[in-house]
Amino acid sequence: MGSRVTVYSRPDCLEAYVQNGCKARAGSVCSERRGKSPSEARTASKRRSRIRRYAAKNHLSAFLTLTCDGREPSRADLFAAGAKLMRNVRNASGGDVFPFVWVVEGGDGLRERGHLHALVPSCRAPVVLDRWAYGLGDKRELESVQDIRATALYLAKAVPCGQGKQLRYGPRFAPAKPITTELDSAGDVQRCLVDTFGSPPCQSKPILSDGTDGHQLGELLLWER
Repeated sequence: MGSRVTVYSRPDCLEAYVQNGCKARAGSVCSERRGKSPSEARTASKRRSRIRRYAAKNHLSAFLTLTCDGREPSRADLFAAGAKLMRNVRNASGGDVFPFVWVVEGGDGLRERGHLHALVPSCRAPVVLDRWAYGLGDKRELESVQDIRATALYLAKAVPCGQGKQLRYGPRFAPAKPITTELDSAGDVQRCLVDTFGSPPCQSKPILSDGTDGHQLGELLLWER
C-alpha cells in the first residue's frame, strides 16, 4: 500500500476497507468476473457489498430454500409469493419487523425451476417455513459470519443482469455509514483497526481497479464475531 491511506471502518458489519491514498475510487474484489462492462461491474460490486454488509450486520444465520409444488410458477408469481410470505411472518409476530433478504432464482426459461432463497435470523426461520404455503422449505444453519457472507454472495449471483432491483430487503435494518479515518502512514493501519474492532482481521481480500490494468486500490478486511 502507499504511504497515505484512508480506512473506512464498519464495526456493525465487521469489516473495513483500507484504501490507498485519500480519494475514493471505484473498485471490485479480485474475484470479479472480467468481461462485464464497467457499469455492469460496478452494479454487481455494489450489489455484493450491500448484501454482504446487511447479512453480516443483522447476523442472518438461517439460509432457506423455498420451492413450489405443481406447475412451474413464473418469476412474477414467485416475487408475489415472497412478498406475501414476509408480510404473513410479520403479522404472525404481531407486526414486529425483522431483517431479511430474499431473491427469486431460476424460472421463466432460465436453467432452473423457479424457487426462492432467503436469509433470515435463525429465530425467525421456523415461522417462515411454517408460513410458506406453496411447497417445500429447507433450512441450513450458518455457523459463522464468513458462512453468512459467502451465502449472501450466492444470493447476489442469482440476480439476472439488467432486470432491476431483485434482492428484497427488510427495511429499517441497513448498516450504519462507515467511520472514515485518514492516516499519514500505512504503518498506522493496524493500530487504527485494533482500536476500532478490538483485534486484527481474520481475513483480507485485495480490491482491484475495474480498469484493464487491474492495479490494487486497497484491501477489504473482515472479522468474525
